[in-house]
Parts: sequence; C-alpha cells; structure tokens
Amino acid sequence: MATGSEGWTDGYTAEVAYRGNYYPGQSPCHLHLISLLQRNRPGSLEAPFTYCELGCGEGMVTNILAAVFPQARFYANDFNPAHIREARQVAAEAGLDNVTFLEHSFAALKDAPELPQFDYVTLHGVYTWISPENRAHIVDFLNARLKPGGLVYVGYNAYPGWAALMPVRRLLADYAAWAGGSVLEQGSKALDFAGRLHEAGATYFSLNPNAANFFANEIRHSRPEYMAHDYLGQHWQPLFHADLAADMERARLSFLGAANVLEHLEDYLVTPQTRPLLQSVSDRTLRETVKDFLYPRSFRRDIFVRGMLPMGAEEERRQIQEVAFVLQEARDACKLTVDMPVGEAVLAAEVYTPLLDALAAGPQTVDDLLSVPALAALGFKRVWHALATVCALHYAAPIPPLATFSARFESCERLNQTLIRRALDHRRRTFLVSPLQGSGIAFSLVDVLFLLAARHQHPNPAAFAFDWLVSQGETIIRGGEPLGEPEALRQELERLAAEFITTQQPVCRRLALLPPEP
Repeated sequence: MATGSEGWTDGYTAEVAYRGNYYPGQSPCHLHLISLLQRNRPGSLEAPFTYCELGCGEGMVTNILAAVFPQARFYANDFNPAHIREARQVAAEAGLDNVTFLEHSFAALKDAPELPQFDYVTLHGVYTWISPENRAHIVDFLNARLKPGGLVYVGYNAYPGWAALMPVRRLLADYAAWAGGSVLEQGSKALDFAGRLHEAGATYFSLNPNAANFFANEIRHSRPEYMAHDYLGQHWQPLFHADLAADMERARLSFLGAANVLEHLEDYLVTPQTRPLLQSVSDRTLRETVKDFLYPRSFRRDIFVRGMLPMGAEEERRQIQEVAFVLQEARDACKLTVDMPVGEAVLAAEVYTPLLDALAAGPQTVDDLLSVPALAALGFKRVWHALATVCALHYAAPIPPLATFSARFESCERLNQTLIRRALDHRRRTFLVSPLQGSGIAFSLVDVLFLLAARHQHPNPAAFAFDWLVSQGETIIRGGEPLGEPEALRQELERLAAEFITTQQPVCRRLALLPPEP
C-alpha cells in the first residue's frame, strides 16, 4: 500500500487477522460455468493455467484451489504479514509446491518480477475496502498482467443495496473511533451501542426497515474480526456496478456476467411485470443498474473478461456436454418448492426428480445426464437450464474434470490433514476441500470430530467427540451458553452426531471426503 499518514496500512484494518473463508465464486470451475452460461469460450481446466488472488487474507481460497489443480500455478498477495505467514505455513505443511504467497503493496505488484501473466485474477471484498489510489493500482495490475481471454472476479459492497445502510456503517465507524481501545474492543463497543439504539426504537430504524433488518440479522451477529475488516476501514466505500465497470474498462475488460448463477435465470429473478422494463434496456451497464433496483443486494460478485470470444452453437453444446456436476446437498434436502426473488416457485417434478436422482448417484457430465431416458426425452436445452437452476439453488455444483481426479486426490488429502490438525490445535471451525467437487466445505469443530470418527471407523462418534472435548477442557455452545454439565454435553453431542450421520456423512462420502460405504 502507499505510505502516508496512516502508515503501511493506508487506512485499512491490519490490527487483527481476517479468519480464512472460502468463496466458491472464485473457483475456476465456477468461472468456467459462468463463461458457458454467457456463451464465452472458456479455458481448459485440465491444462496448466495461472491464477492470482488479491487480498488473499490467510490464503484459504488459494491453498484449496492449489490442492485441487496441481497442474496450475497459483499466486496470492496480501499486505498483512500475519496473513501471509499463516498462508505459507499451511501450504508448507500440506506440501503444496505450486503456490506462492506474496506480501507486496498494490502499487508494487504490477512490476513484481516473480509474477507471470494470469488466466484468472480474483478479489473478494477488498476492492471496496481500500483507497481510490489502491483501486487504481489494481486496475493497473490487471491491465499489465491479465492474459487475453483472462477472467477477473470482483466481489464488492454495492449500491443501491447499501444506500439505507451507510448511515449505520458511519455510526459504527465513528463510535468505534471515539470509544478507543483495540480494534476488536472498538467494534464490540460500537455494536453494543448501535444495538441499544435499535432496541430503544431509534426513529431511523423504524423509518428504514431494511436497514433495521440488516443490522439485526447480519451486522449485529458479525464476528469481531469480520466487523473490524468489513465495516471499520477508513476507505470503506460501496460502488455502483457502473463505477466498477468503468474502472475495469480502463484495463480493457468488459462485463461477462454475475458470479451468482441465479442472475442468469431472469424468470426467477424479476417479476413478469418488471421484466419488460429490464429487457427494454440494451446497454449492459445500465441494465445492471436497473437490475439492482429490481433485485437489490448489498454485495455483488461480478466477472469481467479481457476479450470475449463467443462460441457457435455446435461448440457451445460440445463444451457444455463435457462439464461434470455433483450434488452437494443431501438428496432429501433438495426440495422442489423453493423461494425465489419473484416468490415461491415449484420446480417441475418430471424434470428435476430424475436430474437430482442422477446427481445423487455420483458425478455426472451433461452427456451422462442426457443418456438417462427421462432426461433425454427433455432435450439438451431443458436439461442445461435445469442444471443451471439446481446450481443457483446450491443443490449442485460444477466440478473439475473427472480425468484429473486421481492426480488431485493426494494433494487434497494432504491439505485436509493439515486443516484438520490446525482446527483441533486452534479450537475453531475450518474449511476442508472435497477432492471430487474441488471446493471448500465449511466444518464446525464438532463436525471435524465427527468426520475424524468416521475416518477412524469409531463406533460412536458422539463418544469420540465427547472424549476429545473433555480431554481438552472444551465444551460447546447451545443457546448462547456453554454446556458445563457433562451429561448435557453428552446428550447434545448425541443429537448432533445423529444429525451428522443422516445428513452430512452421506454427502461427505459422495464428495470423497470419506471413502464409500464398505
């Protein structure tokens, strides 16, 4: 970052580490899917490629993707040395030799001699947390380092979704600065004060119910480090899509589409009454602004491309038929009556029941699905639309090429062993990587213990977890309170273990986090 009155942090929160998260939209598999939905010729996921993450935090995303794609080369940058130290340690322990973590400023990154040209660049959140000068440095980096045909993912706080929320954010930031203490203490004090204002019936919240709901349901329950990074930075500022598109245009990038698959299915996104208004706007940038009024959200995930290359119908179908998908939820959890932005929708049973049943049996390419008689009768276009729909609902997800599964299994397993060990050492949740799905999956500490019990074929997962927690002087939280009595802890673990065995364990087997049933 540029130096100035804020020092090396340039107004960004660096006092506390940002705990690692995984965002599926940053995966090349997901970016590949969006390219296909927009009829843009995608790159190969079997061949070597280069990938860069900006503002990588503790490196969870990049380490997971490096394990999934051992033939590719990954680079990730963060200016916080504590983040980079953690990311490098995880990579070293997992034996990931295809990833490099850097601690450069955005100003220096463009000319860093160790960096190649990139097929993919991703950044989640950071673009609206940093100064305008540093945003300009990122644009310069993209202009200099992205290959023709390269894709850029940007997750960012967005207007107009944040319009009614900005006064709340300002209150939190100003109160935190006045309250003093460490950044975590400042955030806690600000949250407490704003919460008391909300509970006391402050007129602003009653006049702005969306702001009240977002504060009560989202901000109020933020983890302290999330609060510090996402709301208290000096330069934190949402953007309109049009502003981001203008920045990306300076790097010769054009808007490809939203990372959110649902936004590619406008029948579910906007009502029949408003759809003609949206369709009447031919300018893509203005169309996204109109869409933001019809489907407002406070955080957008946009994908940009350097040189879109449209596919013909024959190539498009061939590319799509080679993509494999897997069910990432328990089959019983995949309901046909679903909530969509336009209201409740009922998915056609004759389409979605055979599709979900086939995906529940294991990974399927689109070509495989079209060999199922009930799906073959529907035709290619209906099956492709249905696949996009189940991905939008997070029932299913695209996966890396099946031909590379054995090559990535070993590196994924090494990373999982490392992440499990660190979760136990630090007593915290983690993400584990599915070698089949090629994506990170969130696990609580207790679920990690249940997974270990299953891996060790322990006959009683609840007892396994109980013994470990008691030996470490730990317990679990229920209803906001720690369970202090051993019997209460045992009963709660038995309930959670039964739930894990019936819902999560079959999914873990399907996604190759556990071996198949003997």
